[in-house]
Amino acid sequence: MLNQLRCVVDRGADTLIQQAQGWESKGEYLRAIECYARVTADITSDHTVLQKCWVKVSEFVLLCIINVIINVCAFSALTLLVGRHEGHLACKKPWGVVGVGVPLVW
Repeated sequence: MLNQLRCVVDRGADTLIQQAQGWESKGEYLRAIECYARVTADITSDHTVLQKCWVKVSEFVLLCIINVIINVCAFSALTLLVGRHEGHLACKKPWGVVGVGVPLVW
């Protein structure tokens, strides 16, 4: 009886992993994270499967964090660039902004 229950539970883990892989292939990483994170010791006793799911969750979370950092840095750089050349635009001298010799000092 216990072995039958374990097989049913392991199938639940397999179903979650397949769903996660489906979301992953579609680029829906947050949904993939949710599926991988739902694979717990209550669902499967296979420690290798648990470890792989935890690694996937950590990889996707790190990718999300890196993506946010890149977007924030790009926005900050753009804001600085526009702010520095705001004077040129206010003076109606856009050639100072577009010109080849525009120094970008950080």
